[in-house]
Amino acid sequence: MRVVIPAVLLALSLACGGEGRTTGPDRPSGPAVASLTLSEPGGALQVGATLTLVANLRDASGAAITGRAATWTTSDAAIASVSNGIVKGVSPGTAMITATVDGKSAGTQVTVVPASVAAVSIAPLAAALVAGTATPLTVVLKASDSTVLSGRAITYKSSQPLVAKVNGLGQLLATSPGTTTIAATSEGVSGTLVVNVMAPAGAVAPTITSISPASLAPGISATVDGSGFVAASAVTIGGVAAAVVATSPTSLTIVVPAAGLPCQSAQDAPVTVATVGGMATVNHPLVVATPRTLAVGESFVTDASGPIGCNELPAGGSYLVTVFNSATSATTSARFDLRGSAGAATARAPSPPPEAAIVPLDGKRTEGAPEQRAHVDRLEADRALMERLGAPRRPTRAPSYSRSSRVPVPLAVGSTTTIKYHYSSCTAAATTSITARVVYLGAHAVVLEDVAGPLAGTLDADLIALADQFEKVSYPLLLDFGDPLAYDAKNQPAFSYYDGKNADLRLARFNGTWSKSTTSAMGAAWWVS
Repeated sequence: MRVVIPAVLLALSLACGGEGRTTGPDRPSGPAVASLTLSEPGGALQVGATLTLVANLRDASGAAITGRAATWTTSDAAIASVSNGIVKGVSPGTAMITATVDGKSAGTQVTVVPASVAAVSIAPLAAALVAGTATPLTVVLKASDSTVLSGRAITYKSSQPLVAKVNGLGQLLATSPGTTTIAATSEGVSGTLVVNVMAPAGAVAPTITSISPASLAPGISATVDGSGFVAASAVTIGGVAAAVVATSPTSLTIVVPAAGLPCQSAQDAPVTVATVGGMATVNHPLVVATPRTLAVGESFVTDASGPIGCNELPAGGSYLVTVFNSATSATTSARFDLRGSAGAATARAPSPPPEAAIVPLDGKRTEGAPEQRAHVDRLEADRALMERLGAPRRPTRAPSYSRSSRVPVPLAVGSTTTIKYHYSSCTAAATTSITARVVYLGAHAVVLEDVAGPLAGTLDADLIALADQFEKVSYPLLLDFGDPLAYDAKNQPAFSYYDGKNADLRLARFNGTWSKSTTSAMGAAWWVS
C-alpha cells in the first residue's frame, strides 16, 4: 500500500495539469482558446479562383496561440469549397465559411462572382471574303484558368469600316475590297483578326467627278456625281459616315454628318465613296467651325445649347475667352474643356478682316479703321480722366445743383411726369420733352416708359421682368466694377458707360440721382439708381 498510493496521486496530478491547460489523447496540450477570429476575404472571389483565410487564436490573456489546426466548413459547397483555410469559388453566390478550434467558432461570408475575361480570340475565317457577303464571327472568351466563358457582352470595331464591319448579330459584313482589322472587346480585353475582302467577279470601281455645293458643312445636303454607284454605296466625309438618301448609277445624294466631324479650320477633307467594286476618294472643302469676325472691343456669347462646340476666329488676333457658370447655387460646379487649333486655312477660306486698332500691353498702338481708333481714343480718355480725378468716392457734401430746379421723378407706379430726353446722340445739345409713366419702382431702379411710344402700355410685363433681372443680377454685378453712386474729387458722378458703338446710352440727372437711359422703336426706358 505504501508504494501504490503515491503512484495514484502522481497520476491524478498529471491528469489535472496546471490551470488553463488541456491534456488527453484527443486534445493537444497548451493554453485554452479564449477567442477565435478569421481574416477578411478582401473582396469578391471569382469562379475558379482561390483565397486563403487565416484563423487567429488567442488565450485568456490575449496572447496569440499558434500550432493549433482548425476545422473548416462551408454553408454551400456548390458556391464555395474550403480545405485547410483555402477557399475556392465554384459558382456565383454567397457562402459562409466557418473555422472551429476547441469549441470556439468564427465565420466570414464569401461572395463568389463570375470569372472575368482574361483572353479574347477571334477564330480565323474558313474562306476568303467577297464584298457584298456576310459571314458569322466566332469569338472565344477565356478566364485566367483557360475556362471558356459565355454570356458576356462583346463590342466590335473595324479599322476600315468601309471595307468590313460587324453588325449587331455578330456577323462580319464585307462591303468593299481592301484590308481591315476587326477587334473584339469584352470587359476591357481585346482580340483582333486581319480580314481581306475581294471584289466580286465583274464589279466595277466607282469614280467621282464632282461634289456640290462648293463647301460642305455639318447637316447640309450634298450631291456626289460620278460613275459606278450602286444601291449599297457608302460615303464618308473626313472618315465619318454620311447618310446616303438617294442613289443612281451616276449620282449620290448625301447628308453631311451633323456631329462627329473634327473641329478644325476651313480646309479640304477626304470624301470617299465605297461600293462592292472598290473605292474612290477626292478632297473637297469642309467648313465645320462657325466663322466669327470680331472688331476690337466686340464680343459674342454662346451657351451650352447653342453653337458652342466649334468656332473659328481670324488668325493674327488676340482674344479673351471667359467661361460662365449659369448655376444659381454657388456650390455647383461645371466642367468644361477649352481646346484650340491653328490649322492652316485653304485658299477658299474667308479672308481675315482688316487690321484692327489694338493697344497691346506694351502700350504701342497699331492703326486701324476710324471707328476702331475712336474706340481706343475713348478708352484712353477714360483712363486719363481716372488718373486726373482719382478713385471714385461717396460725396462728402451735398450736390451743388438745386433740387428745386429739377422735375422730380414720381415714386409711384402709374404716375406720369414730363422729362427732357436726347433721342439722337450722346452729344446733341437740344432735348425733347416727353411724358413718362412709372412702370416699375425697385430698391435700385425706377423704370419709366414714353407714353407716346408705339407699344406704350403693352410692355409692362416685359419691362417689369427686365427690371427684376437688373435688381437681382445686373446691379450686384455692377458693384464688381465700382459703386454707381460714387462721386469724384469734384463731387461729380464718377460712373459712366460707353459700349464702343455710339449706342444711345448716357447719364441723366433726376431728383438728385443718376440714370442710364436707352431708346428703341418701342419707346424709352430709364434706370434710376
